[in-house]
Amino acid sequence: MKRRLPSGLAGFAVSAVLAALCASAFAYFSPEGVGTASAGVSKLTAPTITTVTPAVGGTVSLAWSAVTAPGTGTVTYYVTRDGGSPAGTCAAPAVPTAATSCKDSEVAVGNHTYTVTAVGPGTTSNMIGPFVP
Repeated sequence: MKRRLPSGLAGFAVSAVLAALCASAFAYFSPEGVGTASAGVSKLTAPTITTVTPAVGGTVSLAWSAVTAPGTGTVTYYVTRDGGSPAGTCAAPAVPTAATSCKDSEVAVGNHTYTVTAVGPGTTSNMIGPFVP
């Protein structure tokens, strides 16, 4: 004897079977990966202090060589006198500039040490020189 499901229930049963079959998802993931990479390591060279010219009135003019950035980017510089910030037009550590010369002012008579530090993309390098104004 064959039994027939009522028409509404038969449609529901077919829909439930199809949904169960179609809703399953299969995925395959591998813990292995393939790739290549390369990197170059270079450093920023130190600027060379080329001239230091003392003048009457406690000013000192400084100039230094420009440094090329390793890769892309801009090199900026700042100057310190005796480990502190100079005066005049010399850039301070908080605000380096691309200029390669400056004039320090309010310099007391005596021996002083100037440091020019180059700041490049992700690196710094400096040149220290004792100079007597």
